[in-house]
Amino acid sequence: GSFDGVHRGHTALLRQCIKAAHLRGIKSCVYTFLNHPGTLTGHPAKLITSPSIKASLFETLGIDCVYFDRFTPELAAFSPEHFVSEILEKKLRAAVCVCGFHYHFGLQAAGDAQLLKALCKERGIEVIIVPPVTEKGEVISSSAIRVLIEQGAVDRAAVLLGRSFTLLAPVVEGKKLGRKLGFPTINQRFAPESIIPKHGVYESRLLIDGVNRRGVTNVGQRPTVSGKGINAETYILDYSGDLYGKMIEITFCRMLRPERKFASLEELKAQIAHDAAEVRG
Repeated sequence: GSFDGVHRGHTALLRQCIKAAHLRGIKSCVYTFLNHPGTLTGHPAKLITSPSIKASLFETLGIDCVYFDRFTPELAAFSPEHFVSEILEKKLRAAVCVCGFHYHFGLQAAGDAQLLKALCKERGIEVIIVPPVTEKGEVISSSAIRVLIEQGAVDRAAVLLGRSFTLLAPVVEGKKLGRKLGFPTINQRFAPESIIPKHGVYESRLLIDGVNRRGVTNVGQRPTVSGKGINAETYILDYSGDLYGKMIEITFCRMLRPERKFASLEELKAQIAHDAAEVRG
């Protein structure tokens, strides 16, 4: 599957896979995609996690190996039978397959978990179907998490993910306006395929040189200074240093307020000081 977000539902499935592999003395492997299947229809979902972050999360959980395939028109045209034969049996040499209760595969998603079980049984492959993981009666899904992030409800998204939503990106040059205001910031850009939280100001956390830091992160276009493009601009509390070019992971904790245009730079400066004080408190 896509495993976008590697949320709590995915984690339950992955742990079943690891357990099954350990019991049989074989490798645990994730079969997933570099691109979202929606890219073929021209309507790809915005990604919660990049392939590199997904791979890191899989490794942390204890998965032995990951097979990143590219979702192509040729692969999308596979019948369920052809997918099981060519991918699971021949390419991956699967002894056990673990899938979610709502798993679909093959041309036009014609195959489901029960068909997978039947087709694999013919080939001597065991199938484990993992039941849904819910939160307050709702099935945890990548779609639901995307909606929450786009609404700015990153704290609620964290409950479904099992960890906070993050941005991992290099620090790039900015206008250095924050420095002039007395609040130097780092600037990072979201990848074109990445989901972007609702424009606003967030309490954030950063790990810099092994030290956890608190931050105030603005997501948006900086309307007060006629900013262009959408980026994440973070003021790091109690920190001074050069981070240009470094890969920094920003963890979004909660939304403090929506982004808005201020009448003057002095008014903006006062608001940043207020936001920093709230995070410090």
